[in-house]
Amino acid sequence: MEIFKRVTDLHELSVIYPEFIAILSELTNYYPTKTIQDELKIYSEKYFLSTYSKGEHHALGLYLNSELIGYVLMYIESGICFIQWVGVIKALRGMGYGKQLYLRLEDYLLKQGNVHKIFLDTICTNVEAIKTVDSVGFKKICKLEKHWDMQDYYLWEKVIS
Repeated sequence: MEIFKRVTDLHELSVIYPEFIAILSELTNYYPTKTIQDELKIYSEKYFLSTYSKGEHHALGLYLNSELIGYVLMYIESGICFIQWVGVIKALRGMGYGKQLYLRLEDYLLKQGNVHKIFLDTICTNVEAIKTVDSVGFKKICKLEKHWDMQDYYLWEKVIS
């Protein structure tokens, strides 16, 4: 049985954190090693736990049979959801769980009642992510050339209300 929920409990966040770090660490196909190392410095466990346990930042987990299989890290500002990271554990990639994360996120945001749009970016070389966000109705707005760490990205949006 799949469950999708916001995680604010420090213990549950401490379970998500190593999965986040593991997924981030293995993205060397898409990001230069220096970029990953810089992100790992920013997302210390202390920062992660304090940021996502309260306020406008949300850590949302997708669970299958009580095991964390994916997450969305995002924040809400002025009615707009900004997705920071989405991840599915490596063993379950390509099985539709990424798509489920986006669809369940949209349901979650609609229930919040104060969000009308979602923004995210994808690195231009991550074909799987591009296919997934396109398949759930995001519209590509533009290409951001030489953006984060001089990599090219696409900016996407989806109006949800």
